[in-house]
Amino acid sequence: MQANKKQIGLHPQNMEANIGLVSAHVTGRLNGLVAQIKVRQVYKNWSDDNVECVYTFPLGWQSVLLGMRVELNGKSLTGTVKPKKVAEAQYEEAISSGDLPVMLERSGKDLYTA
Repeated sequence: MQANKKQIGLHPQNMEANIGLVSAHVTGRLNGLVAQIKVRQVYKNWSDDNVECVYTFPLGWQSVLLGMRVELNGKSLTGTVKPKKVAEAQYEEAISSGDLPVMLERSGKDLYTA
């Protein structure tokens, strides 16, 4: 798996933001030739303001992404698959109304971005 030249992990759009990885936990289960891996990473925003971030992660070509759950300010968000144009419109509408939306999309060969 080649991760191009994009940075992997969580990166704030505003480089002055104070965001840090607090913990990481990986669990896995092997069933025959299939491995189910769960990755939990906890990041902390040390400022009082909301910070727009981009999270990029690699996923090998034989891998299948089964879901995504994000917790923001104690609120759990679970992803649903939607047509790209619908997802983009709902994402922009949520930003305009002051919500904290998350949109996951393929961003390159073996890379996904939320």
